[in-house]
Amino acid sequence: MYIAALILTLVGWLFQGYETVIRKTHRINIFLPVTYFAACILFGINSIQTDEILLGVIDIVIAAIIALVIFIYISKR
Repeated sequence: MYIAALILTLVGWLFQGYETVIRKTHRINIFLPVTYFAACILFGINSIQTDEILLGVIDIVIAAIIALVIFIYISKR
């Protein structure tokens, strides 16, 4: 699960890199926060499964903040 979360994080940064470097825009690609959200959920589950409850809770809280960011991003479009 940890590797899957790392891959999702990398995919998000690849989409953002394409947006910034290739398309030369400074806007946030929607795939970056979406993949970060999924990665935080996976990191949280992984932390809870390995008895690192505090880190798991922190990851889930970060995922909730990212969900709020996604909601604001979509509602402003």
